[in-house]
Amino acid sequence: VLESMKMEVLIHSTATGEVVDILASVNDVLTENSVVVKIRGEQEENDDFQDPTINASDLNELRPDLISLKSRKMKLLDENRPKAVERRRGRNQITAREGIQLLCDENSFRE
Repeated sequence: VLESMKMEVLIHSTATGEVVDILASVNDVLTENSVVVKIRGEQEENDDFQDPTINASDLNELRPDLISLKSRKMKLLDENRPKAVERRRGRNQITAREGIQLLCDENSFRE
């Protein structure tokens, strides 16, 4: 299991055997073809490997924790906080997002 940005990702191998060396360390940046471990044993030629815990339909569905996170993030958008925006307007101020829009070129900043 590899952890990235607080999400865990399963790493699958077609090789069977014993892990004899771990080549990746904490905070290493790994790419798609990075070698993470050395395995001593037989090589399986099984391109049809399927994790029994994952269904193809599961990959198209958002996990409940991500749905909750998305919902909480939506509540922070200016259009969903009219009272807070009105308070800023009452003080003749702009919101943080409006300030960022003034500072950045159009489409150059993504939150």
